[in-house]
Amino acid sequence: MKIVYWSSRSENTHRFVEKLKNENIRLPINGTTSITIVDPYILILPSYGDTKETAIPSVVKNFLSNEVNRNNLIGVIGGGNTDFGAKFCYAAKAVSYFYNVKLLHMFELSGTTTDVDIVQNIIQTESRKRK
Repeated sequence: MKIVYWSSRSENTHRFVEKLKNENIRLPINGTTSITIVDPYILILPSYGDTKETAIPSVVKNFLSNEVNRNNLIGVIGGGNTDFGAKFCYAAKAVSYFYNVKLLHMFELSGTTTDVDIVQNIIQTESRKRK
């Protein structure tokens, strides 16, 4: 199971994804992307924006505007800081809502070893479902 992720300049999401030791594709911080993912994947992204309209980074919106990418998205995992209160993992919650996929897990900052174990189990479970 591939991981596609977007990480802000804080790099917390990047550090978390590195701990997973899983095949991954990083979306660029800015600009557009022409990446197409033809297999099922999980999207990981940090909290972002203050409103429903700005919660999903434009690079991620662009990536998900590709029908193939949208159709192969099986779930989303969010990172963030609990200091954000209701905005904790806001981008992942917005992706889950707008793209009708499961919010699989939420972690704080760059995640704990428990978060890594949980996400590795999610990856294994989702991979088995698709075999």
